[in-house]
Amino acid sequence: MDPVSASILIEAPREEVFDYLADIANHSEFTGHYLVDWHLTRENSVGRGAGARFRVKAPGNRFGWGDVTLAELERPYRIVEVGRSGKGNRVRTVGVYEMVPGSAHSTRVTFTLRTEPATLSDRMMEQMGGRLWLTGENARALRRVRSIIEGSGRAAARRPAAIRMRQAAKIIARNLQPESPPRSSPRAKHGQRLCLQLRNIRGAENAGETIQPFVSGAPRRRELQH
Repeated sequence: MDPVSASILIEAPREEVFDYLADIANHSEFTGHYLVDWHLTRENSVGRGAGARFRVKAPGNRFGWGDVTLAELERPYRIVEVGRSGKGNRVRTVGVYEMVPGSAHSTRVTFTLRTEPATLSDRMMEQMGGRLWLTGENARALRRVRSIIEGSGRAAARRPAAIRMRQAAKIIARNLQPESPPRSSPRAKHGQRLCLQLRNIRGAENAGETIQPFVSGAPRRRELQH
């Protein structure tokens, strides 16, 4: 499909706009009207390689899951995200955010999305209203970006939705870590018992005693030499 674009003017320095968009956890805030059920693909949500998976609420879309990963970041000019969506994740997507300085410390933000349908049915879905629908949803998303940044400034990065996503990613990362091995295995405990018995035997020999060899399951007997 030919690229679709949306643009908006935000009353904030482009460094601030870039830093907000460079955190993938923030994207759930301004795309929540059509991208839902977000979760991060790694614990660190900032910078190259950060990604997320979500569900697309598109009309007539039976295969709604998709993902996106931040691939290129040129602060404070450009952010490129790549992903996949559709049945079997066979539709490739490329989204580009471009930040151009405006007048009086404002920033012109343009988002361009390009999709690469893999089959004839995918292309037909896009031709039957998909392009128009995406244009409208992306324009609405940029309006929400403006509202967030102009309304809360740098505090936007600490908003509840982003915090919840980061906390969920930390919990998942902890659950995926392998459990530490037990401090003492049965074999190690058996070895410790044998060492203790050897010390007792040596101590008894030094004292002039005779020790009956220990057999597992049988009581140990100690006899004094007369």
